Amino acid sequence: MKRPRITIAHIILIVAISAVAFAAIRSGSASWAGAMTSITFFVMICSLLGVALERGMRRVYWSGFATLGWGYLILLYAPWVDQRIGPHLLAPNLFTYLADVLQPTPTGGTGGGFQSVPVGIVGATETSGGFGGAMTPNVPEYQRIGEALEALLWAFAGGWVACYFASRRERDNDPQAAQPAPQAEGQGRGRTED
Repeated sequence: MKRPRITIAHIILIVAISAVAFAAIRSGSASWAGAMTSITFFVMICSLLGVALERGMRRVYWSGFATLGWGYLILLYAPWVDQRIGPHLLAPNLFTYLADVLQPTPTGGTGGGFQSVPVGIVGATETSGGFGGAMTPNVPEYQRIGEALEALLWAFAGGWVACYFASRRERDNDPQAAQPAPQAEGQGRGRTED
């Protein structure tokens, strides 16, 4: 069994996924929430193709990926469990807090002074809630982004765990691994009495 290697392609993929995730979290808009939800469902459907068409350890990886990813989505969206389990998962709670931290709601200030309103193109993009960002936190959108990211996180973890268990099974079934290694002369023997 050879050890898994991290290649430059893996590092580029991790950086790209992180960049999209951080952009979505920073924005917290409906557009990013929809994009993250769409990406998550696309990847989860592709995982079913991986289970059906791949062979060997790749199939094992996609089986674990699909099992944990779809299991998490069922806990979120299935009609019989979404109200009982869904609100108690990590993402809905963490991203509600994160919405307040990243984009706190503006307070009225002290006194009855004038409030500055952005004007022009800059003001339109800041208040529109598009990919550019929103002025006030939209908690349901943050929750959707968090749910999509958590589903992908559980799916990736499921793939890695499935590969780990499969590699242990291969090692246990390997006849060469079951035989003890030859020992040098004089080692491994019990003490002799004088």
